[in-house]
Amino acid sequence: MHEKWLNLDGTCNNDLIQTDIKNFKEILYKNINYIWAIGETGFDLSKEILQSEKCKNLTKQDIILLQNIAFEVCVQAAIQYSLPLILHLRGNWNLCLQKIKWAKKSGVKKIMVHCFSGPAEDMKVLSHLSIYCSFGGVPTWKKAIKNRNAFLQCDPNFLMLETDSPDLPPEISDIDKLQKNEPKYLKNIAEILAKYSNTELDYFIKNSNKNILTFLGVF
Repeated sequence: MHEKWLNLDGTCNNDLIQTDIKNFKEILYKNINYIWAIGETGFDLSKEILQSEKCKNLTKQDIILLQNIAFEVCVQAAIQYSLPLILHLRGNWNLCLQKIKWAKKSGVKKIMVHCFSGPAEDMKVLSHLSIYCSFGGVPTWKKAIKNRNAFLQCDPNFLMLETDSPDLPPEISDIDKLQKNEPKYLKNIAEILAKYSNTELDYFIKNSNKNILTFLGVF
């Protein structure tokens, strides 16, 4: 979005934005029987975004307004087609929480925060809103105490496992430092996180699978 929707001087390419939104809606309409969820969409104020060439002269509010265009289009699509919404959230968590509440109030039935990176203390709020949260390699890192605490505070009824392949590989004690993540490491992630949560591994995996299928509306 930041590379495509912004001109070199940081201004919005409004014609291209409208074209992309139109194409997005047409793809949905023509292929709706094959689509399981809408996303990823959301808000990202990470360094790689803030320091990118086209964003370097923009304020954080400018970037949020740009991202909000896509976010609201995806929310509307999730409501129109009764599909789950998958969120990518990195940045101002108070803003993210406000946007989650707005999406739920607007009529989105199911929401998942992919690779959760928010604070543990907001997990009760998310559970009250029936928000699913997925975790991958990060909470396996010894130094990732905050993210691991968030994982431990997540309601098991809304907890999912994922890899976020190829990013954020897990730390596995008997394997040298990994350069990328792959689906084959998902069981390793499950084994490590099951121990942290003091949960039997088989139940831990089955519970994650159940939550994924429930989120996608398989049952």
